[in-house]
Amino acid sequence: MEQGELEVSDKSRKPSGLRLELPWPPTANHYTGYRVAGSKRTKQFVQAYPTAQAKEFHQNVQSIVMRDRAARGWSCPLRLSVWTYPPDRRKRDTSNLFKMLEDALQKAGVFEDDYQIVEHHAWRTSHVVEDGMVVVELEPTVLL
Repeated sequence: MEQGELEVSDKSRKPSGLRLELPWPPTANHYTGYRVAGSKRTKQFVQAYPTAQAKEFHQNVQSIVMRDRAARGWSCPLRLSVWTYPPDRRKRDTSNLFKMLEDALQKAGVFEDDYQIVEHHAWRTSHVVEDGMVVVELEPTVLL
């Protein structure tokens, strides 16, 4: 820019964020399974593992991320916004969706670690969608 020129910024331009339409995640009760591991001779312990529903959800998210070329590998602080479109009219706790969504997006390569998400926003809509859907927006932010 030459001396004396005024630089005009385009405020209407959306920041370099990411928007994805994802399937409805499994509930917290169907996301993690538990089993007793070890033997009678050794110390037994409870082991958590992802269920078949969780694995299928992760695969679906990974397919969408690959299709939309959304694997960003972000390593900065992030803001996560989620709009929910439930599969039916049952009461649902939107805060339970965050863990499933964060795990799936991390596994798909959108960001390095879910620790980076420093802001969470959720909106529960009244619109019922067949099989349910969540709209996720991620964008870089600052850590205060």
